[in-house]
Amino acid sequence: ASPPATYPEVPPETPAPTGTVTVEIALNGEIKTVDIDDVEDGTTVESLMREMEDPIVQIKGSNTTAFVHTIGDLATAGREGWTFKIDGEFSHSGVGSAILHPPTTLSWRYGDFSPPSE
Repeated sequence: ASPPATYPEVPPETPAPTGTVTVEIALNGEIKTVDIDDVEDGTTVESLMREMEDPIVQIKGSNTTAFVHTIGDLATAGREGWTFKIDGEFSHSGVGSAILHPPTTLSWRYGDFSPPSE
């Protein structure tokens, strides 16, 4: 008789590392800071912002066409809207494709869509 077949052991799935994302929102003359714990490495800005409850965030579109339309009671209008930085740097991608690597800081401000010249 032949020996029983052996199968390689399947390693358990390693969960993605997690960390805290600090969200800073300049709203009504104040900076509102919210720490969101246990955010998986590789989470998009879109999926994180869709989970926000205070202030309420309204996102239009999804994935590469997603954009933050409203945070709190301040909505995009004309040439003004919400822009964001990740760890102090303007993102070169939209919220649907910008990836977070916690621990990190996500900062939002309302204003002209043009990034300030440095």
